[in-house]
Amino acid sequence: MKLVGAWLTMVVLAASVATSCSINHRSDDFTCTQQSDCEAGRTCVGGYCVDDGLRKDAQVVNDAVQAPDARPPLPDAPPQPVCPSQCTSCNTATNECRIDCTMENCATQPVVCPPGWNCNIACNTQNACDEGINCTMAESCTIACTGQGSCRGLQCGDADCDVTCSGSGSCRGLDCGTGACDIECQGLDSCRAIDCSDSCACDVQCNFGASCQQVFCTDFQCRGPGGRGCTSQPQGCETCP
Repeated sequence: MKLVGAWLTMVVLAASVATSCSINHRSDDFTCTQQSDCEAGRTCVGGYCVDDGLRKDAQVVNDAVQAPDARPPLPDAPPQPVCPSQCTSCNTATNECRIDCTMENCATQPVVCPPGWNCNIACNTQNACDEGINCTMAESCTIACTGQGSCRGLQCGDADCDVTCSGSGSCRGLDCGTGACDIECQGLDSCRAIDCSDSCACDVQCNFGASCQQVFCTDFQCRGPGGRGCTSQPQGCETCP
C-alpha cells in the first residue's frame, strides 16, 4: 500500500508541474534588457517594456490637427479710400478735396467737385474756372476766385457755397441753388449776374469797386444795404433746415 500511495503522489506532482509549465505568462512578452527589445510606444524600465503614453499623445495631436477649425473666417479688410481724380490733394477721413488751379487744368474744362465731398477750390490763375464750376453733387464748396476773370458759371445745387471774389472781373454767372450761399465781392468789377432767388440763406457783400449788377436775392426784403447785394438777416430771409 505504501508503494501505491507513493506512486499516486508522484503522478499528482507530475501533473501539477505539467500544468504550471503550460500557463502562458503575458508578462514575459514585455520583459527587456535594452530599449530595442520593446515595441514602438513602450520604454524599457526595470526590465519591462512599459507604455510611455506617446501613442495616446500622438493620437490626440493627430486628432487636433485633423479637427476642422470651428472659428468663422475673418472678413476681408475693407478697401482703402482713394483720393478722387478731380482733387489735387484730399483728406479721405473728412472727405475734403482741394483743387488747386496752379496744378490742375481749370481753364479749358469745367471744375467738378466729387459727389459727397467738401471741396476747397483755388481759382488762382487768370481765367481759372471760367468753363464752369459744378458743385451740384457736393456736400459743400469753398471757392477762392483770386485770378483775373476767374469763376464763371458756378452751380451750387443744394450744396452750401462760400465764394470769395477778389480777382478783378471775377465771379460772373453764379447760381446759388437751394443751399446757403455766402459771396464776398472784393475785386474790381466783380460779381455780375448772381442768382440767389432759390437760396435758403443768401449773403452777397458788395465792397467798393465791385460791380454787383444783376444780383437776385431770395426776396425784395432780403436786399443788402443801399440795395446792393443780399442779406439773410431780416426775418424770412433764412429758411435753411
